[in-house]
Amino acid sequence: MKSLASQEADRILALPWRESAAPDDWSKWLRTPKGMQSLRPIQNRMLQAAVNAKGLLAFAACGEGKTLASLLLPVVLRAERPLLLIPANLREQNAADQEEYAQNWKVEPVPVLSYEQLSSPRSLNKLKELKPDLIIADEAHYLRGRDSARSKRLGRYLIENASCRFAALSGTLMNRSLEDWSHLSDWALAGGAPIPRIPQVLDPWLRVLETHDAYGSDYRLLNKIKEQCDARSYDEAVGERIRRTEGVVVTDTQQVGASLRLIKRTLQIPEDLRMTLEHAAHDIVSATQEMLDEETLNRVFDSSDLWTPEDAFAIRVWAQLVCGFFYIWDWEGEPDTDWVFARRGWGRACRWAREHLGEDSDALFAEKIEAGEIKDDYCVSAWETWKEHKHKDAPRTETVWVSDYLVDDVCAWFRDQKEPPIIWCGTRALAERISQRLSIPYYGAGKKDSQRLVAASKKAHPCVASIKAHATGKNLQRWSNQIVVHPLSSPNTWEQLLARTHRPGQLADEVIVTVYGQNLFGKALRRAKNDAKRVKEITGLDQRLTFCSFTVDENKNKR
Repeated sequence: MKSLASQEADRILALPWRESAAPDDWSKWLRTPKGMQSLRPIQNRMLQAAVNAKGLLAFAACGEGKTLASLLLPVVLRAERPLLLIPANLREQNAADQEEYAQNWKVEPVPVLSYEQLSSPRSLNKLKELKPDLIIADEAHYLRGRDSARSKRLGRYLIENASCRFAALSGTLMNRSLEDWSHLSDWALAGGAPIPRIPQVLDPWLRVLETHDAYGSDYRLLNKIKEQCDARSYDEAVGERIRRTEGVVVTDTQQVGASLRLIKRTLQIPEDLRMTLEHAAHDIVSATQEMLDEETLNRVFDSSDLWTPEDAFAIRVWAQLVCGFFYIWDWEGEPDTDWVFARRGWGRACRWAREHLGEDSDALFAEKIEAGEIKDDYCVSAWETWKEHKHKDAPRTETVWVSDYLVDDVCAWFRDQKEPPIIWCGTRALAERISQRLSIPYYGAGKKDSQRLVAASKKAHPCVASIKAHATGKNLQRWSNQIVVHPLSSPNTWEQLLARTHRPGQLADEVIVTVYGQNLFGKALRRAKNDAKRVKEITGLDQRLTFCSFTVDENKNKR
């Protein structure tokens, strides 16, 4: 009997190679009698691919019309119980989009479930209640990683309901590895998936693509695909196999008229802060002794559980310190060490359960312990201890400012701008400080701030915005000027953030993004650029970090 690796090799090598051809225009069949809009080529390709493959894996660039395609998929696939998955912060926008598109297209209201709901223990049986026969995952990068709670829950439903079709759409499906989306490929295309469906068979592929070399029988499949494609590299071969597979759609070129320019602004870090950063990876507390008084140092020790797992302590503080601050807990009295140790122990037990037991939710893990389904002594003890303290309120998080060097420079940059900018921040402390200094609005996390930004986005105006809350899904094309005040190493985060303003419909000739290049900022950007090149080579999807132009901030150099 053939091994799993051999079976997968035979399956993938036998897949037909789709020829490139212009798809039919579905507009005339899907428009309402009074509809005046037409589908874009990429939207037609997504609909045609889904019909042909009975599923869809779309690497569609940000701003290319995935929302309309996701609403038309139930029509062309004749789904009786479609379900649309989207991020929670896009629910109101999606409701407005559904109403607007219904004026031009033959679409019916599609029920929506947020990814956050899918992760919640309270929604454990939600999929079973809805019984969808088609699940459309818009912004499908929220399902990246097969071990997350939401991915496991969705995967179980699709396995138990084999007739349910699946479509995944995102401009950032791949961050650094095929492993990011291999399960989505399996769910959408099943036996037509262009990469191994089984993790232990996929692992050799990942090793080859990381080392760019191959040895032994495990790599024969990749070598054969490389020969089929007459490719120069394994990355090129895998990319060709993916793009030429039925059911896979990739944006050929970015349809944005405006050019994109990143301006590197390098800032001199104050000497005392520079010394702190140099030692942070070894001993962050001792590195700050000269800058902090004894009382604050003691509070740092008492706040160490803010950084879990413990080995992330120095790295997280380093990322905060490069912005001029770090977080500690304000106990307003004596630290509750019993609460700290109970919380820490329960956290370790939950991480162990996720790794060894496949648990997808801390709350469900606790329920299984209570029901006697899990009898591991350590886990039971950790839960019983934490149960005694979990009712207590966590202490307030306090910001300790070490240096205003970055805030001062952002303010100086702001005064030089002729066009109203977005100031993108990754931490609330920094965002609020800049907002207060400049007396401009800050759009942070939460439903109200999302509504405020959407309402205010009809006209560009100076503002500070949370990267986590607003760098995905929002249409901010009124702006063409921005600065990123946070070290970002993820190519997906960069792609999503840049696409908020550099997107179809942008009226400016050029979108300008100022980025910092000192210390962790520069290191993070270099990693993101290198990973973006690999994403481009393997998926074929243009990445803004690979085609934008890079220049140096001349005004900064003159000061």
